[in-house]
Amino acid sequence: MSSTTYMCLNKSVGSNINKSSYNLKRRNMKKRLVTRHKVLVIPYYIVSPGCCKLVLVQDSRTKEWGFISGGIKMYEQPLEAAKRELNEETSSTISFPNKTESFNFISLYRPREYKIVDYQRNEIVRSMYTVYKFEINESQLINMKTFFPNKEVINIACDFYNNFDDTWGFCDDVFETYLNKKL
Repeated sequence: MSSTTYMCLNKSVGSNINKSSYNLKRRNMKKRLVTRHKVLVIPYYIVSPGCCKLVLVQDSRTKEWGFISGGIKMYEQPLEAAKRELNEETSSTISFPNKTESFNFISLYRPREYKIVDYQRNEIVRSMYTVYKFEINESQLINMKTFFPNKEVINIACDFYNNFDDTWGFCDDVFETYLNKKL
């Protein structure tokens, strides 16, 4: 019977640990629940009744397309965070309207690299999302052409969701669960 040995990532311990004893200790520990508050901003353009194109941004690191999103800072309300994220991620090419639709949902989705950190910290992280969706007009659609890439977003586009290549899996779930039949 072979045993796998893992390097302990906690530098204060500084030694190798046996996988089975490590997992046993982990199983007996209670995980700490951490809640993150986030926003999704989903501008859409109505092509014809019942037919909408969505605005997505392309992440500079992963090159994946996804909804405008981000965390709510401690001093912010969700609406303030949504406006800030919209301005940051679209280079202010789309303005936030006075009237929006909004809804909330909770997700346990975490990118793989964050799940590893959560495991090391013995945490379960849930994200509480406030979603703002609103219609954009022709002039805003044209104004998107003035987008300037930044450190987080390298591109912005408005198209039918299924026409985007390499979308963020989380956004696929949000689209199928909350948007596909409602737009």
